[in-house]
Amino acid sequence: MSKLKAIQDKVANKRSGAHAELLNPTENEQIHKYENELLNKTVIKKRATFEFDEDFHTELKIFATQNKTKMVDVVVTALRKYMDEQKK
Repeated sequence: MSKLKAIQDKVANKRSGAHAELLNPTENEQIHKYENELLNKTVIKKRATFEFDEDFHTELKIFATQNKTKMVDVVVTALRKYMDEQKK
């Protein structure tokens, strides 16, 4: 099994069934980094702007800091989980 296939299987297992919890943001970031390195491609990112109330923003920032990750990784992980659930 290729390294890329192993990573994809791990992601699929984490995002489905009884394991529908949020991926660890750091793990999510590492998975995408390895996927991109293995595929040898440049990732084109698009900027999006969201407005959160001040308390939620603070909570998100603290959560990301405590988990040693970026706020954007927490948001992307949560949105991917939500979108995966909506497809079912």
